[in-house]
Parts: sequence; C-alpha cells; structure tokens
Amino acid sequence: LITLHTCSEHRAVAYSQPPYHQLAARDQFQRACPCTAISGCDCLRADQQEQMQEPRDAAAVSSTPRDAALPLRLAVVLLIACTQVGATQLTSRVQRGLTAPFAITWCHACLQILCWPAGNVRRTPTTDALNKSDLAIFPLLFLGANYAYVRALALASPAIVQCVFGAAPAVVCVLSRLWLREPFTRRRGLAVGAALCGVALVAAPSGSGSHHLTIGVVVALCAVLCAATYKVRWKSRFLAPSPDFVLRAVGLVGGAVAVCSLPIAVALAATGAETPPGRWTAHDSLIVLGGGVIDVLYNCSIALGLSVASPVFVATGTILAIPGNAVVDAILDRERLGPLQLLGAVAVIVAFSALASERPASAAPAEETDVANPLVDDDEEETVV
Repeated sequence: LITLHTCSEHRAVAYSQPPYHQLAARDQFQRACPCTAISGCDCLRADQQEQMQEPRDAAAVSSTPRDAALPLRLAVVLLIACTQVGATQLTSRVQRGLTAPFAITWCHACLQILCWPAGNVRRTPTTDALNKSDLAIFPLLFLGANYAYVRALALASPAIVQCVFGAAPAVVCVLSRLWLREPFTRRRGLAVGAALCGVALVAAPSGSGSHHLTIGVVVALCAVLCAATYKVRWKSRFLAPSPDFVLRAVGLVGGAVAVCSLPIAVALAATGAETPPGRWTAHDSLIVLGGGVIDVLYNCSIALGLSVASPVFVATGTILAIPGNAVVDAILDRERLGPLQLLGAVAVIVAFSALASERPASAAPAEETDVANPLVDDDEEETVV
C-alpha cells in the first residue's frame, strides 16, 4: 500500500519506521501525500515520469551501435600505409639505375598470382563472382594505376608522389557519390577542396627540375584516378566479400594482367625502349622482387579493407604513407620537401582529417542498394570465379 499510494520521497520516510509503525506511517504520509496513479501530488507525478524515463534511457544506450570492427579497419589502414611506403621506396630506388617501368609493373602483376592459392586454402560459400566485364575492367584499371605510379616514381621523389596520391580519398568521394549514391556532405566537400589545393601546391614549380616534377605529378594523378575507380567499382560489385574470395579475385586479376601485358613488355625490351631483363643486375632483380612481394601485400590489404570498410575509409590509408615516405627520404637521401610541398602535404592531411572524423552514414534502404554501375551492362553475364 505504501508502494502504490506514496511517492519515492515520502515512501523512503515511511520505510524508515519500524515494521509495526509502518501502517500508521502509511496513513500519516498518505494524508500528507494523497498520491494515486490518477490524482496526487506533483512529486509523485515527477517520480512516475522519472521511473518511466529510466527504461527509455537504458534502451537508448543499449541501442547505440558499437563499431566492433573498428580495430580491424584501423589495422588494415595501417597495413596499407606500411606496405605502400615499402613498395614505393623500393620501386623508386630500383629505377635510378634501371629504365623499365612497364617490366617492373609486369613483374609485380605476376606475383599477384600468389594470392590465388592462398585464397583456396579455406574456401567459404559465397555468391560473389567475377564476370567477364570484371576481367576486362579490373585488369585494365590495375595496369593503369600501377604503371602510372611506377612511372611517376621515376620522375619525382616518393614523398612528392605520395602527396599527390593522397588526393585519392577526394576522388573516391566524388566517384562514391556518382556510383554508390553516398551523400556528398560539407565535410567531404571540404576534403575535396583541401586535397585539390594540396596537389596544386605540390606540383608548383620550385627551381631546377620543376619540369620533370610537374610531369611526375600529372602521371601520379592518372594513377590516382585509376586506383579510385578500382576501389569504388570493387565496392559497388561485391560490397563485403569474404577474405578468401578477395584473395582469389586479386590473384585472377594479376594473372590476367600478366598474360595480356606480356607481349607489350617483350616489345618494349626488344626495341630498346626499356632495359632488357638480360642487362639487369642481381641487385636490381632482388629489389624488383622485394617490391613486388610488398606490392602483393598492399593490393591484398586494399581488397581486404574494402571488404570491411567503405572506399573512403580505405583510401585514407594512403595519407599515412605521406609522412612515412618523407621521413625515409630525409634519412636515406637527405631530401626534404620545400615550403610549397610542405604546405600542400598539410592541405592533404587536412583532407584526411575531415574524412576520418566523419561519422559513418546509416544503412540505406534495401531498394537503394542495387546500384546502377555505369561501367558494366545490367544484363546477366557468365561468372568465372
């Protein structure tokens, strides 16, 4: 009776009485506080509202989504940054005594085939499959991005090329808006503007050798465009594939590139446009092999990242490689970025910060997940994986 007809404030006083006095205390406090569910004092109504609000607050806290995969995403982004620094430095250094960008790209593509047996160690049931259009588009984008990147490293330092490649998240934002229908928020607009300003500052002429630097920046931008298109198309096709399928797909794409580009590599070596493999030293071959192995890890980390995160989040892994390459260049080559390049690097990092601080958007309705892909027909095609 005390519980039903008194509020918490008066009930606490009533319960403080001895048991044989509680009945009298109930009558006393009920007169002072004539509380019922329908009519009563203000303190009872406030108490009832507070009791009703507590379950709501608990439900709101329990319904707050927790990003359990965030540590995995951060680990993948860190792996992308480390492998990109390693592959960039080795590829840049081997070209100081060797003129064979296409041959280096072909060697790296051949090593991608190693991903195929790794993906067959433990297969999981999946409906994802590469079709004929994928085998035409993914190898072309892979070859374009890697060749342009290797070529740019022959014209500019790794730190400069990495600064330009940091514009990849901005390009991914634009392409994600067009193909994945992701919202283009003000934060993303700020990131795109900062990235473009950063690239313009990095490519600004600054003394001797600026001509090669400008050409290297333009070639690196071509690599950025191909890489961003690769990321967004992969996400639009497979969303969140299993890791074993990712490895098999990367191996198949690398094999397709190796087979289709072999005649081009042979023709360039035969005509003298590139250094023939017979004139490579053991040191050159070792560096190319090491850079290829690291490049395998880089491409696998990119594909795995796309299976657990959005293309924008994965693309920000390249930002972390900017200070990494700058530190390596300063230690090994005593080569430092100029004032304009430093300002451009800061602008690119600002773009990264704007994207990294953005909260993930809520899941889109089911009817909006069927994204029309402008790179492939809507007709059903034969799957090959």
